[in-house]
Amino acid sequence: MLLLALGFPLVLLALLALMEWIEAPLRSDDSARRLPAFLDSAGPDEIEDYVRDGLKAALDRHWLRQRMRRLLPVGVQSRTAKTDSQ
Repeated sequence: MLLLALGFPLVLLALLALMEWIEAPLRSDDSARRLPAFLDSAGPDEIEDYVRDGLKAALDRHWLRQRMRRLLPVGVQSRTAKTDSQ
């Protein structure tokens, strides 16, 4: 009986720590704050990704594309923009 009385709070504490560990990534997701900027600058294919796969996948693709555009020279950007719009 004494073992149960001492063990129960420890098991409860362990379960609470596990729940905190699982919930932490869910609370730190800042994609809702980035949604207006995404919708203002997203292309039709990125909006389609948003509808099909959810916000996280669409934002990842959008920001990857934005980073690639910054890395490419200006001439290459204009050619890729033409192929994206077709």
